[in-house]
Amino acid sequence: LFRLWSDVAVSDTLVCRFFFFFFLVVRRHPRSTLSSSSAASDVYKRQPYNITSVINDVVNMAHVWNKEKNLEIIVDCEADIPNNLLGDSQKIYRIILNLINNAIKFTDAGGVILFVGARKESYGINLMVKVKDTGIGMSEKNIDALENTYNQVDTTRDRRAGGIGLGLAISRKMIAKMNGHMHIESVPDAGTTVSIIIPQRVLTDMPLVSVRDAGDKKIIFYMDLERYRFGQLRDGYLECIQRMVDQLHVDAVRCSTMHELKNRIDHENYQFLFVADVEYFIDQSYFDSLTAKMKVVVMANRDCDLQKIGPEVLLIYRPMHVFSVATILNGEKLQQDAYDERWHHDRFRVKGAKILAVDDSCLLYTSDAADEEDSVDLGGPRIFKKKKNTSLIHISYR
Repeated sequence: LFRLWSDVAVSDTLVCRFFFFFFLVVRRHPRSTLSSSSAASDVYKRQPYNITSVINDVVNMAHVWNKEKNLEIIVDCEADIPNNLLGDSQKIYRIILNLINNAIKFTDAGGVILFVGARKESYGINLMVKVKDTGIGMSEKNIDALENTYNQVDTTRDRRAGGIGLGLAISRKMIAKMNGHMHIESVPDAGTTVSIIIPQRVLTDMPLVSVRDAGDKKIIFYMDLERYRFGQLRDGYLECIQRMVDQLHVDAVRCSTMHELKNRIDHENYQFLFVADVEYFIDQSYFDSLTAKMKVVVMANRDCDLQKIGPEVLLIYRPMHVFSVATILNGEKLQQDAYDERWHHDRFRVKGAKILAVDDSCLLYTSDAADEEDSVDLGGPRIFKKKKNTSLIHISYR
């Protein structure tokens, strides 16, 4: 990798995105990342794992792919999935990644909804994953073609987005090797829903997430869902929030208008308010004033200017999901560390320093101590455009 780095003039964003993609995917596929066909033929490796890490890695990759399209991504995960499963997490990650990649590539407007749940069985659970998009859809002929492992969909579809039919076919083969099943429903020009079921053994029955003293938590959500043109997205958010409330066992309501929100807050007491960044900025002074009597949490897009948000306001990145909401309700700090990022301009800085950091957690970036004009924006992580006169190279590997 370093030999490759030294031979390439890293001067455009495309090369930079390749390095970031390479590190993120190699984390889960050290031997067969660049060979889809070999991934389908690998031996099924059963190991203990937590589905949370799989979902987080998928969401991180989805953010990279979605950078230019800016689609809405919804992550709807059941809170009571057992937190310790036995199965091949690398293949499950690869399968979900293929589905998300396929959905983003063939969707130009609207969004993608990822659902992850579980159904109890005598042998453990059936892990259920569903990816729904508002994209160009598929014909019955194309769906039938996927039965052939190495058959791609029609050339028109391939020309538009590089041909991902092969990825779906390989995913189907991997699912079959794990005694699972894939089902595809699609309407041309309306969208596609891919559902998979994979049997998994359960090592412990403890749920993925839970909220301490849930009965004492009173929450209010505010999102104006009418600004979403696609009904699938409005329904997706409604189902996601309702499932979250039911499974976390908290007392919560959802408001769709500012008038309704203010009326409820004037007449009832709430401990937490979750508001989308768009709605927050429409009446920022009002929401900032609420921090005196409740915790206000802004659900922010990753390209949101965090420095414009009030200092007493809490932050979670979208897509909002049950893990981040439960973390806030439990009074814990999020791993995404949005708070530190909001105030990065106050950090220690060294004028002119050039620092390249390589970390096995798949973040290839420059330190905030370095001049930002010498780095390339990757939507969070950054890497240097220049390789000469580097002051420090930091490599972390576990």
